[in-house]
Amino acid sequence: MLNPLAPTAFQLTVLGASGGPLETYNCSLFVKSYHTPWVDGSLLMVDAGTILSSMSNILQSSYLRKNPPVAAVHTPSTIKINYNAEPLLKPFPLEKLPHKPPANVLPNLDPDHRLISQSNALYIFNHYISTVCVTHAHLDHILGLVVNSAAISRSKPLIVAGSPFTINALETHIFNNSIWPNLTSQGVDPCGLIDLVSLDHGPSVSAPHTCPHPQSSGCSSLQSSNKPNSSNSTNSTNSTNSTNSTNSTNSTNSTNSTNSLSKWVELAQNLLVFPMPISHGRHCDSTVFFVKDKITSKVLMIWGDVEPDFLSQNPRNHYAWKRAAKYYDQGRLTGIVIECSFKSNHDDSLLFGHFSPHHLIHELDHIFLKNSINQPHTNLRVIISHIKDDLTSIVTELEPKVVIMNELKALAEQRSLPFEFIRGDPGLTLFL
Repeated sequence: MLNPLAPTAFQLTVLGASGGPLETYNCSLFVKSYHTPWVDGSLLMVDAGTILSSMSNILQSSYLRKNPPVAAVHTPSTIKINYNAEPLLKPFPLEKLPHKPPANVLPNLDPDHRLISQSNALYIFNHYISTVCVTHAHLDHILGLVVNSAAISRSKPLIVAGSPFTINALETHIFNNSIWPNLTSQGVDPCGLIDLVSLDHGPSVSAPHTCPHPQSSGCSSLQSSNKPNSSNSTNSTNSTNSTNSTNSTNSTNSTNSTNSLSKWVELAQNLLVFPMPISHGRHCDSTVFFVKDKITSKVLMIWGDVEPDFLSQNPRNHYAWKRAAKYYDQGRLTGIVIECSFKSNHDDSLLFGHFSPHHLIHELDHIFLKNSINQPHTNLRVIISHIKDDLTSIVTELEPKVVIMNELKALAEQRSLPFEFIRGDPGLTLFL
């Protein structure tokens, strides 16, 4: 049973959680092991719809707001809704960043701290972020990564990890010198700023990767080959992926020039990642990432875009829910980040591979909890992302981000479900 007094394991900060159609604050968050200091390689990003612009805005709010609230450990409580999701204004260690706002700001010297915020965001990007895990390669999940890639300045390439399907899409359709310059270490005329790393979705179990973090000298197995035409690299990768092709409908097309990694792998300091495949419509494989803190063994579950098993031609959510239920029973599951894109009255035929509240509640109740054997539990935090804006609505109470949260609350209360729903607005920081 989850112990409210158990050690905090994670800091989770939302950079963006929009499902569009506005192009601002697209899906992106970072996770840090709570007991790991802010040092190079200590942050794990999941998705990268926005990076530098969101970080800059959050930092700017931190500098301009007087007496920002002190971060508090969020312990489970009764079902409730965070309507406004007031951003925690100090998700970053301001005292450790290289640029400090002057005590007396002159009108012509960055009066709103915009330039300082941008410079510090760039420092975080190039120093603290170890790896970007991409759930799938749709533009609203990679836009920040692609545009911000021009600002990469690191001693070693930025690691971008994902399923074979996702990595193949990035290499073939994005970093191909046509849509965007090939800034990766693979393919034609590579620049070497990014290493694309394929995470194995397959059934074979491998020993966990245990190096301190991806940029340490002992992590050569994490690095993709810098020789894009190497026959050895191609043969090795094809051999690894061939045994796992049945787990993802399109994974057989995975890139030939990237390494394939199996199961738990350390991708930031004291953070291990375990990927599982899920379905996002008929043509796209997505991913749910389990993130484990090495110090406490607590686990956080982070979903990419996903459709209900009930509507899927390739239902796979139940496998992930079953694993989550095991961690839940062990008192190790600290939270779930999952999408809920549309209101409940949205036509199922027009969901396009997404959840609405009644589908999400059904899976939480009839799949996740049905696999749990030690009920009742204290409430589990569920952070809601990817809510799609309705630009035709001019009434606040009818906005999807309000209606969807109300619907989740009502459906959960009807069934007496043990969840605390929190809307993942930009800047929201939780200690889980």
